[in-house]
Amino acid sequence: MRFWLYALAVLLLAACNSGERQRLQLEELERQNRADSVMLNDSLARALALWFDRHGTPNEQMRAYYILGRTYADRGETPAALEAYNDAIDHADTIAADCNYYTLCRVYSQMAVLFFRQNLLNEDLRCLDKSIHYAYLAGDTIAAINSYAQKADAYELLGMPDSVIANCQKTFLHPEIFNDYMAMVSNAYIVKGDLINARRCLDVYERKSGYFDDKGNIESGREAYYDIKGTLYYKSAQYDSAEYYFRKELQEGLGYTFQNMASRSLSLLFEKTGKADSAAKYAIYSYETNDSDYAQMTTETLARMQTMYDYSCHQRVAEQAEKRAEQERLHVLALLAVIAALSFVGVYASLKVKRSRRFARERYYAKIKELANVQSDVLSLRSSEEELCCLIREKEIKLNQLNKELSALRKRHFSSANDSESQLVSSPLFQTLQNKAVHGEKMSDKDWTELNQLVIDLLPGFYEFVMSEQYKLTVSEYRTLLLLRLHISPKPISYMLGYTPQNITRLSKSVLQKVFGIDGNSSDLVALIVKIH
Repeated sequence: MRFWLYALAVLLLAACNSGERQRLQLEELERQNRADSVMLNDSLARALALWFDRHGTPNEQMRAYYILGRTYADRGETPAALEAYNDAIDHADTIAADCNYYTLCRVYSQMAVLFFRQNLLNEDLRCLDKSIHYAYLAGDTIAAINSYAQKADAYELLGMPDSVIANCQKTFLHPEIFNDYMAMVSNAYIVKGDLINARRCLDVYERKSGYFDDKGNIESGREAYYDIKGTLYYKSAQYDSAEYYFRKELQEGLGYTFQNMASRSLSLLFEKTGKADSAAKYAIYSYETNDSDYAQMTTETLARMQTMYDYSCHQRVAEQAEKRAEQERLHVLALLAVIAALSFVGVYASLKVKRSRRFARERYYAKIKELANVQSDVLSLRSSEEELCCLIREKEIKLNQLNKELSALRKRHFSSANDSESQLVSSPLFQTLQNKAVHGEKMSDKDWTELNQLVIDLLPGFYEFVMSEQYKLTVSEYRTLLLLRLHISPKPISYMLGYTPQNITRLSKSVLQKVFGIDGNSSDLVALIVKIH
């Protein structure tokens, strides 16, 4: 008996030494994953990943890091999960004859799920394309079809109905997948105005999805179907039926999203049918639920941002540790480099002045560019809702700080500049804008950025005047004022801004009244602003 116990102990020890225990543990975690169990033991998963990283084959390494990623995902640690999935991809030997394409397909599929939840739709689509590619290499057609269907979710959020339809059509031979997406396809056809196919797809969804009870009610959480059904009737001018389904969504849909969708649809319906009071009522309710829905989404977004921030901190700490190790390794070389550098002190001293001037100029124009960008942000924020007041204040503080820094740099390094007006007229941008005025071309974002920088550089007094907090000019007023200051007539300005000449006349009068407190036209305004440098 003792002999057999001893022999068993020897066999167990040999198994442990050969990694059998680690392989059994990995297979057990994979079994839990296939059973869709919640996996929270990150210590074991991490230990296995590290062990296989040193002792395993490429396929075992990929499997171990994939399980580690699934564990982090179940724990809600999205950044760590993405890092583990990327490690799994890095360990895969895709050119090997025995490469486990089956697991690699699922790595990309799980990454796509995480990116979709983070609203990173382009990354989601990229991973799904990879998942489809490796699913076909693994001979797993069902996995490939599932990934095609998942792409439709991203395309719907991106507002690409044709792509939604095209991807879902690829699942046609697999009804268990195809039927599940018919409501989404129906909505895509509605967006395209194809009501016949929209109705056909919705009929398939109602008959074959399995989400409806005997009375035609859809299971909880899928009430968006009522909005699609109501919209189909609305587009078909069957307003009573449309109202029925919109109200059904309003009554049964839980959560702000369904309430907002239903109330908005009812508002549009009553506006269409001439019921102004009801339209106003549901418009107000839609506005209220939209605020609540937005607040909820904002909270979730901040939580995701916090997670990504924590991950960034983790990465930064790791990078700093790596840098410290590298610095210690190169310490001796650094000392030798210092000794060698001392022999070049004379050359360095002669170049220092030139480098200082170049740095000052680069810094000066960098400040101009930064100031122009901040100024553009301030103008945009001034036209936003009241909830952005705090952000506007932060930008204005930054704007004032940049103004002071820029003024100091201008006095220190550019006190002997030529006449600003002549420099303005002779600048290439001035000539470009004159040509655009002659040909009635609309200005691009790049043109506006360069013009802002030119005004900051050559007409600082004018810039400070128009950017005064006292006036709070809108973007349209500010841009009209800049072009008038460049001696461009109102009619060409209307083409360059994409407005009508009447708009420019109105904007000129508005600026005159707001800034100078007088009534007049664009000529009166030009006569006043050309004196400001």
